[in-house]
Amino acid sequence: MTEKIVNKLPAPTWNWLKMNAAEISVPEQLKKIEGEAKDGVLHFSVRPGENVFFENEIHAREGEEKTIIMDYTSQDADESAAGFFGIKTRVILEKGARVHLVKIQMLGKNFTRHDQTFAEISDGAEFHFTQIELGGAKNFVEMISDLDGENSHLKSDISYYCADGQELDINFVANQRGKKTRSLMNSFGSLAGGAKKTFRGTIDFKRGSSASSGSELEEVLLLSENVVNKSIPLILCGEEDVSGDHGATIGSVSDEIFFYLNSRGIKKAAAEEMMARAKVMRTAALIPNESCVEKIENFLDKIFSGKNAEENP
Repeated sequence: MTEKIVNKLPAPTWNWLKMNAAEISVPEQLKKIEGEAKDGVLHFSVRPGENVFFENEIHAREGEEKTIIMDYTSQDADESAAGFFGIKTRVILEKGARVHLVKIQMLGKNFTRHDQTFAEISDGAEFHFTQIELGGAKNFVEMISDLDGENSHLKSDISYYCADGQELDINFVANQRGKKTRSLMNSFGSLAGGAKKTFRGTIDFKRGSSASSGSELEEVLLLSENVVNKSIPLILCGEEDVSGDHGATIGSVSDEIFFYLNSRGIKKAAAEEMMARAKVMRTAALIPNESCVEKIENFLDKIFSGKNAEENP
């Protein structure tokens, strides 16, 4: 295994926060694989114990519109075997192009994954990035977008449910260089059962990006006392005529709300499941493929049926 530094912040914070970057163990040998295209989805089914990687490039010509959906699953056999999956996607949007890239992660419980997305956005182009995080043991997710063109736009939406000691490390960066660029980052998720999550969201107004705007919004639901959440919304500014804002809502559900729901016949476990599902499905609703949304719902069913079985043997 090789130790690799990933998900670096563009501008380091104090080292004691331990959020400037993450460290990942990468196997020495990785086998290149190809996805199976079916019904408009590029599907990957990885065997437990496999160490694999995939690279692709998405090129949208001037004025072209594309929707690309990628989903990652692993076969059920021998779920205890660990595996590694590396993904790198480069997206090039020419003038006026529109691309919606969707990545859905439903790997087995012992997989480590490193997922990178890089986007180059030209004049008047729009890049929408949607990501769902449900499986895996350790997931390192990075999205870096260069808004080089005038009036170029970025919208990113990520949702997750992490439990049973899962770790999720996220680094989203919007480099806004062109005039009148816009970026919007949304993150919604829930943590339970010793899960750990780090979210780095950076909006970087470069010199020359006048009349640009950027916004970050994060909502985290804490469902256990032993979870760890780290959030660092970062706005860097090298230009005067810009507008940037960020907001975060992080907390648990109050006893008063649980008491109210219980009085309506909804037990605490059912209420937590309902809220966690809602955060994931809020983003899943943006996916223009009914079968993919159904697969997400089925994977959530599997997660919560196993959780309920543990709590009610």
